[in-house]
Amino acid sequence: MINAALALAPIFIASEIPDAIAIIFLKNQTRPIKKLAEVSKKFGRGEDIEEYIPSGASEIRQAGYEFEKMRKRILRHLNQRSEMLSGI
Repeated sequence: MINAALALAPIFIASEIPDAIAIIFLKNQTRPIKKLAEVSKKFGRGEDIEEYIPSGASEIRQAGYEFEKMRKRILRHLNQRSEMLSGI
């Protein structure tokens, strides 16, 4: 029984190394998505947010760039509307 456990220990350890690498990789991939979601939620509630700087994989960066362009268009529209209403 002891010999079997000693024989399986290297296999178990060797299988845990890729698991640890995968967990670290996934955390690094999900962090930019969580940041984009947080910034989007704050902007949707009308809170003032600093300029979002996209990071992560190319797809996530592209979504971040598009979000930032949309945010700027909405703010520009709101400013124009406020200026127009203040002129009335």
